Amino acid sequence: MVYNQNRQQNRVRIFESGLRFVPDTQAPLGIRQDLMLAGVICGNRYEEHWNLAKETVDFYDLKGDLESVLDLTGKLNEVEFRAEANPALHPGQSAAIYLKGERIGFVGVVHPELERKLDLNGRTLVFELEWNKLADRVVPQAREISRFPARRSAAERKRTVVTSRWWSQKTFPQRIFYPNVRKLA
Repeated sequence: MVYNQNRQQNRVRIFESGLRFVPDTQAPLGIRQDLMLAGVICGNRYEEHWNLAKETVDFYDLKGDLESVLDLTGKLNEVEFRAEANPALHPGQSAAIYLKGERIGFVGVVHPELERKLDLNGRTLVFELEWNKLADRVVPQAREISRFPARRSAAERKRTVVTSRWWSQKTFPQRIFYPNVRKLA
């Protein structure tokens, strides 16, 4: 974040997935590997634009991003955000994330003292999820692509007309509306 802020990036959103290693006597070699998804955002809510006021991101921006990701898993309705204290996060601006009563992560604003120690400029928000707890998520299924083009309205379809004589493209529309033209199937 500091690297981006030092290069005048006013809107930063970074997401990462990776393994977390946790001591576990039941796991092989005494270490359990959890697949995690994490994100951090800071800066302006929107890209710079002459018609938009500069607003900084807040808790609800990150929560909205996180809900969009959870919606892709098909489990958004099973997820619950509960206000919970976290020493790394701002009091009153953080929440734990629960799936079916089990804590799977957290979301919130980085504590101001920690922001100062890390030389972060402005409000910084973070989240972390145990992605492997969402492993039985609903995966969108792809369908085979049709051999035939998508159905379109008659106005969009191209027509081919075979005539016994050559007609210019300019005069053709007038000729097809001529009363003696027979309608073909």
